[in-house]
Amino acid sequence: MALIAMLAACGGPQVRHYGEHYPQTLPGEVEVFYSFPHEEHIKIGAVDVKRYKFGFSKPTVYDAVEKLQKAGAELGAHAVVVVDSQNIDDRVIRVSGEAIRWPSKP
Repeated sequence: MALIAMLAACGGPQVRHYGEHYPQTLPGEVEVFYSFPHEEHIKIGAVDVKRYKFGFSKPTVYDAVEKLQKAGAELGAHAVVVVDSQNIDDRVIRVSGEAIRWPSKP
């Protein structure tokens, strides 16, 4: 069972464009927020990632930040807003978010 969970968590992120496609951004420049910013922004897509964590503690959203950044960058996002997270079991977390862009930033 643990092997199945680990293999499922190793799959790539799922991304979905809402409309217009943007050039990819750099993952290290994609910010991760836990609520929508007050600044004007454009919602450009949805991301869904899974993260397997070794060790004795359950994975948290923080463990999935790097995968969220990579998925957001694939969509051309400047940031990803976490909208949902769920521990699938003691080693795997699923995190969903919305990719956003700042209209004033290229």
